[in-house]
Amino acid sequence: MKARIPNSAKLTKKQIQAAKSYSRQVVKADQERLLRQYFKLMCYVLNRNFGFGSKRCLAVINGISRLSAEHDQDEIFWEHLDRVIVDEMKLDFKRD
Repeated sequence: MKARIPNSAKLTKKQIQAAKSYSRQVVKADQERLLRQYFKLMCYVLNRNFGFGSKRCLAVINGISRLSAEHDQDEIFWEHLDRVIVDEMKLDFKRD
């Protein structure tokens, strides 16, 4: 037996677009929150374990943000970064 959705219950294109837009906003907010939490954790560890102050932590965050913005779609950069991080530094990261 097939379930049928009556025309009166179907979403309009405008409603579908609004739902997709809202969904993108929620995902973006979650990503920003998660990134903010990781930056906070990183700054905490840098401060407690390595004596970084607010200026040095801010410099690290700005450096990460700058590199990310400059090379977001640059696959060659990310391959090079993998070579440095995974191959040279021997850190156990999944390659991108």
